[in-house]
This record gives sequence, C-alpha cells and structure tokens, in this order.
Amino acid sequence: MAGREATDEATDEATESGTAEPGPAPSAGTRPPVWLIVLVVVVGVGIRAWILASPLGEVDSDEAVVGLMALGVLDGEIRTFFWDSNYGGTLDQLITAGV
Repeated sequence: MAGREATDEATDEATESGTAEPGPAPSAGTRPPVWLIVLVVVVGVGIRAWILASPLGEVDSDEAVVGLMALGVLDGEIRTFFWDSNYGGTLDQLITAGV
C-alpha cells in the first residue's frame, strides 16, 4: 500500500504544480470519411435493388394493407390499430403517408 500511496501523492503533486503533461484530447466529433458514407449508401441501394428484382421483392397482402392504410391517413382516416385487429400499431402507415 505504501507504493500506491507514494504514486498517488506524486501524481497529485505533479498535477498541482502543472508539470504533468496532459494526454491527447479525445476527438468528440470525428466524422467518417465521405467515401465511406457513399460506399455504404451504394451497397445499400444495390442490395435493395437486388432483393426487389428477386422473388423476395414481391409485394404481399401485408404490405398492401400498409399502403392502403397510408392512403387512408392521407384522406384523414387515422387509426390506432391495423384494420380488423386489436393489435399492431399504425406508426408505419403514418410514416408511409408522410413520404
């Protein structure tokens, strides 16, 4: 314990006298390079286009309900739940109507 106390005292003295050198300041607002952002967007669009062109990209009835309810939101018909159900909120429809 005596060694630890001596180290703590030396650190306190160096800090108080101003002789301790500060470490590097943390970079708070570093942004990723522009090329990385562009690469991520291009890859994301490419994957989305590939999926839409495949059988996975076919619209099914669940997605049609979201679209129809979004059209209803544009006509002023805002619901709390999906049509004919007492569960499933309508946040997706509200966002889709806004787009």
